[in-house]
Amino acid sequence: MGNEHGVFRVSVQGNIVMARLSGCFNESGAEAVTDQIRSAIESFEGQPFCMLMNVLECPGGTPEAYENIENYNGWLNGQKMTAKAMVMSSKMTEGILKDRAPSRQNQKIKIFDNETDAITWLEKHI
Repeated sequence: MGNEHGVFRVSVQGNIVMARLSGCFNESGAEAVTDQIRSAIESFEGQPFCMLMNVLECPGGTPEAYENIENYNGWLNGQKMTAKAMVMSSKMTEGILKDRAPSRQNQKIKIFDNETDAITWLEKHI
């Protein structure tokens, strides 16, 4: 890709896919992170999983990045995700996600201000 904006780390802890994002994302950066998350989800081979998205240090992205996020969430709706925890502190970020990624409304999502509480909640939904 080469022109990716935004920094991310994707990992798997048990049945939880964890993604930590920081910086502003462009289309290439959003594609890179969603590709890695898809790969992590596919490693579950159809088994149920939960997701933790930490966007405390991610103020947002370009319109094209949000288009990628919407497409990814549409795909995610067809997977066996039982719950998604979002770690964020900005109501504005939450509002933008609701507006730009409406397919998220079909997901069981809860917003947290820290990862510890988010993981505790997710562990009850595996």
